[in-house]
Amino acid sequence: MNDKTISMLTDMLHQIEHTVVHYTPIAWKAAQEVTRLDCLGQIVTGSGCLLFALVCGIAAGWGVSNIVRIERENISRNYSKELPGAPYKALTVYVSVAGFVACIVASCNLFDWWAWIGIWHPDLFLIHEAMQKALH
Repeated sequence: MNDKTISMLTDMLHQIEHTVVHYTPIAWKAAQEVTRLDCLGQIVTGSGCLLFALVCGIAAGWGVSNIVRIERENISRNYSKELPGAPYKALTVYVSVAGFVACIVASCNLFDWWAWIGIWHPDLFLIHEAMQKALH
């Protein structure tokens, strides 16, 4: 290599160094904000699932109360051939299963401590993620 090539490579390296030094803090701040929003989305998803599970619990309780009322009326009138409470029974089972699944999803999202750390300390979360990627 001649001196002209070495000086050209040195100038290119200085330009790259200047660019990295100038844009690294901006990129780090952007990564922190993206991490904060991503973790906040996880918490919002968990909260939405928890609210859905609560609504399902209320609906299942309403269905059970209707089933009990219909069965009491059925017993008092001696209607043993009909199944008037069957739609409420099916609805109650479906809503209960949906509420149980939503409760599991909410628990997984809301009890993930790295999501909470990502909201309040995104730099620590990013370092944790980098260490996880490096170790695996």
